[in-house]
Amino acid sequence: MDIEFKEGTNLIIGDNGAGKTNIIEAIYYLSTSKSFRNSLDRDIKNWNKDEFAIKGYFYSGDEEIIVKFKYLNGRKELYINEIPEDRVTKIVGKIFIVPFLFDDIYLISGSPAKRRSFIDLTLSMVDSFYFGNLKDYIFAVRQKNSLLKNERIVNKDLLSVWNEKISEYASYLVWSRKRLIDNFNGIIGKLGGKAYSSRFLFNIKYRSMVKLKNDESIDDIKKSILKTLNNNMDKEIALKSCLYGPHREDFTIYKDNYTVRKFGSIGEGRITSIILKKCQVEFYKQFKKVNPILLIDDVFLELDNDTRRLAKTIIDDNSQILITTTSVKNIPDNFKYKKLFHIVNGKVDKEVVY
Repeated sequence: MDIEFKEGTNLIIGDNGAGKTNIIEAIYYLSTSKSFRNSLDRDIKNWNKDEFAIKGYFYSGDEEIIVKFKYLNGRKELYINEIPEDRVTKIVGKIFIVPFLFDDIYLISGSPAKRRSFIDLTLSMVDSFYFGNLKDYIFAVRQKNSLLKNERIVNKDLLSVWNEKISEYASYLVWSRKRLIDNFNGIIGKLGGKAYSSRFLFNIKYRSMVKLKNDESIDDIKKSILKTLNNNMDKEIALKSCLYGPHREDFTIYKDNYTVRKFGSIGEGRITSIILKKCQVEFYKQFKKVNPILLIDDVFLELDNDTRRLAKTIIDDNSQILITTTSVKNIPDNFKYKKLFHIVNGKVDKEVVY
């Protein structure tokens, strides 16, 4: 299926199961090499097929980037501007896309892993050094866990070596995450001076394994992490697991004196998740000077009409926007569409240009 979107807002309408979400999932895949539904590649292809291919043309001013992914017999290939790349992760940081999804409410109510993934993706898109440290950190933690689980008598000298490596990688991750959360809090604070309701403004606190000061250096954080790891060596040996580090950290969202996760309503959770994605948009604009493509998949269903209109004011009109829904009635009435697509059985049945 070939589909061409206009600048501005594009509306994709179809019944449940018609294939409309597959369209924006494909666009997200072209930006990250992954599905936003955490589907495995073998589950993305059609049941009666052994392969799939996705190709997208993206434009920023006069610059064009062509991205293609091919999957065949368990192997995935990436092509950028028709040139094959040796690693599919090389697409990270090339195309900026922010999805607003129905499941985003789990950023508020779900597990810490969901929030860590959100932070890690946001930072990896703008900072290749963060992305590299994250991969090295994950490898080091796996090696340390293997040592803890598989050795009857753990060599503490070897464990100290892994603690040193982990503290080096982790210090940059923690330092960057703290700066990102501070940046998000600044963006949220600025929203209070605009046309947003104060009842939806909140504060984010990063919960780290070490106490963080505003002016703490990466080297200071490394020393604190290494001290924590070495001081808890016997505990980790007893429990046979790496218990401390960025892979177990989290951030908490507070509204006034309560956590939105525990005490917020569904509507508050929904609008809070939308504002978090707004922070991601502004972060990309600030550090990469780009207007990311916004993919919006039925995030307005649980909101009343007034809150839907408020949500629309949060979402940036300067970006290209793709919205999927089963009915125009589910979309805030202050959206102005440039193009509408009707999807039936995975294909475009009708296009309307405004």
